[in-house]
Amino acid sequence: QKVKPAADLVNGRPGSQNDFMAWLIEWLSTPQGAAFEGNVVFNPDRTDLLSSKMTGYSKEYVDASWAVKLTEDVRMLAEKAAPNLNGMAFSRSFYNYDGFDMVTSLTLRNVITAAVAVFIVMLILLANIPAALLVLAMIVLCDVGLFGFMWWANLTFNIITFIILVIAVGISVDYSGHVARAFMIAQGTRQERAHYALKHIGGEVLNGAFTTWLAIIVLAGAKHYIFMSFFKLLFALVVLAIWHGVVFLPVCLSLIGPASYRSESPAKDKDSTDSDSVPGTKNKEVEEGCGCLGPMCHVVLVLFHVMRVLCHVVLLLCARLWADVPNKCELMARLACMSGCARHCLLHVW
Repeated sequence: QKVKPAADLVNGRPGSQNDFMAWLIEWLSTPQGAAFEGNVVFNPDRTDLLSSKMTGYSKEYVDASWAVKLTEDVRMLAEKAAPNLNGMAFSRSFYNYDGFDMVTSLTLRNVITAAVAVFIVMLILLANIPAALLVLAMIVLCDVGLFGFMWWANLTFNIITFIILVIAVGISVDYSGHVARAFMIAQGTRQERAHYALKHIGGEVLNGAFTTWLAIIVLAGAKHYIFMSFFKLLFALVVLAIWHGVVFLPVCLSLIGPASYRSESPAKDKDSTDSDSVPGTKNKEVEEGCGCLGPMCHVVLVLFHVMRVLCHVVLLLCARLWADVPNKCELMARLACMSGCARHCLLHVW
């Protein structure tokens, strides 16, 4: 069927569906229309058009905010152009652009959720609200410092950095939680108990930081953005966690730390008074009690440190494979935070 002359068109359009389909099929058979044949889908007998698409182009990528605005504007334009056709704007790049749009809310939601979970765990393990709040404060300061380091290291706020910010909650709790517990089981003045905590757990905390450093040092020479981001942020996280857990937290505890689990009784006999007057006597029981675990305790701690290294390596490999899938990245970040809390619980239970 031949296309009607322009004079026979109704308001510049074919008068019926049959005329339009005949016009379209004839045009697609021409050299000019052949290039667009893959943009339309007909029903089996080619009497109706099931779907169609058109290609559009935008300016070169500028930044994340520009990409988010582009995605919203193009989708709004497609919806307004043909509201009855359920049209949509699609591009593979929109996957990443949608991630830019969601990353802020996802980060806030997951960091707050992880922080609340960590606080509950610390509250159960430490059995003291002020001590759990101090540990939570150290975790928040680590995350804030990490966020500031991103600007200094010229790292943008995206899915990769979002993962590290959430993981930071599960990692940084190790450094502060152990120091807080050692402070709580010690006796004496706040200053003496803070000194005891650093003397008896500070070395182990530093060892844990060293194993974490070993897990990420292999990425120091990486050229890919994902690996570079992981190395920079995890290295900064370890430094911040050590600073807040081994330096800042003991200072806070020495000034405003809560009372010990082994609170002294108001009534003392002469013998207990004489023994307490000897420096270091108050924590002698604690030292002897901790020593009864013997070599087995050290073996278990070494195994936990090895597991920590393996966990970090697996997480880095997962980031390499799943970096372009926002939902899986969010799941990985949550699992990482949960694994950090689980390690902490197991160590304290042991």
